[in-house]
Amino acid sequence: MSRFRHNQLNEKTPSGRTRILPIDPLIPSILIRSLSTHKNPQACQELQKLFSCYRQLSATDLFCLEIIWDAMRRGSLKLETEFIFAPPRFDESLDNIGGERGRVAESADHQAMKQWVFDHCLVKGLEGLATEVSFLGYRVDVASLQNKTFVECGDTEVKKIFDFLKREQEIGILQYESEEIVWFKPSSGFPEFANARSRGYLP
Repeated sequence: MSRFRHNQLNEKTPSGRTRILPIDPLIPSILIRSLSTHKNPQACQELQKLFSCYRQLSATDLFCLEIIWDAMRRGSLKLETEFIFAPPRFDESLDNIGGERGRVAESADHQAMKQWVFDHCLVKGLEGLATEVSFLGYRVDVASLQNKTFVECGDTEVKKIFDFLKREQEIGILQYESEEIVWFKPSSGFPEFANARSRGYLP
């Protein structure tokens, strides 16, 4: 069994709740390397782990995922990971707040992950940071409009990421049980490729 690099996460979730059972962390850097080195037809399914841990992807999300996977193979979309070096700060005020992970109500862990990403971006020197920021018709968990930095936490609609990439906007995801933000970085040719593939299928 692998362990979290932030040792406290081996015993507690990001909100500070005690783990009942040990769990393997999701390590996106390893997952991404494995995607780039094999031609397994299951690779696209493996890619889903970066977007969803607790929710089923919709048909639209699966369609967008296929385009993202094709763009990765063609080299018009790169995925990079960034370890969140700041340790999570467990917040007792989040206890008994929100629903379970993957539910409509925002869970304590999801709120704690947003705070964790916010703190990390603050240490990096990003300006104008805020949570629940409106951009491109979506709400983004953590963002700096000044620095064009956008991060989603936990389960995320693939179409949301796809729409950002079509507008040449980089966006990151911090998934549950992970200590790494995955950055989706489109090339200048991604919008043309994505629009051609989705024309007639997506608005």
